[in-house]
Amino acid sequence: LVLVDGIRMSDVQTSHYALDLAVPLGSIERIEILHGSASTLYGADAVGGVINIITRRGASATVARASTGTFGTFGGGAINGARLGSATLTTSADYDQSDGYRLGTDYRIGQGRIALSAPSANGRLDANLGIGIRDFGANTFYAPYNSTEATSTITGDLRWAAAVGRWALATTIGTRRHTDRFTLIKENPSVYENRHTNWQSSAEVVGRTSVGNAALAIGIEGMRASLR
Repeated sequence: LVLVDGIRMSDVQTSHYALDLAVPLGSIERIEILHGSASTLYGADAVGGVINIITRRGASATVARASTGTFGTFGGGAINGARLGSATLTTSADYDQSDGYRLGTDYRIGQGRIALSAPSANGRLDANLGIGIRDFGANTFYAPYNSTEATSTITGDLRWAAAVGRWALATTIGTRRHTDRFTLIKENPSVYENRHTNWQSSAEVVGRTSVGNAALAIGIEGMRASLR
């Protein structure tokens, strides 16, 4: 199972798109890995473990990178943080492309992300919006043709954590829309094309409090996924 800041990114129906993320390299703070089965806490798709990507918040400086290589390979990215009163705004983006080592193995990958953190009544509000676009050659990968594939991922989430009386409440709402267009023969798209859109949204509310020497947690979550 792949998570970004605790939000489920794995497609429930097409799991091989799990790494079609919208997380530029510069915005990654750390990656947490839970080995072994975690299905008790995270569901059946976590039977092999959990990967949780934690993004940076409140970056205080601008950091940039650039790279180049053979076969027309180059790329770059940057992350910038700014303070807006008591809130912080972090923006990041990167782009990589290559002509590929042979015909039909070219790729172009672009990603962008905006993260906002601000104090709210007795707590904190966090919001994220990301987009990732990938266009790549799939020559002889699925069939003996010069095939191509293009995918796009849009993610958004909103979290609010606050103290309400004796309770610590945490609310999370997230959504992920993924599209895929596969063309069997690049030079003649009319022969066969496959397009699908996967859209999944989730919401979670968890309350925690102390009862004497015991800790009590009560929560509810829901998810809706569709494939067209």
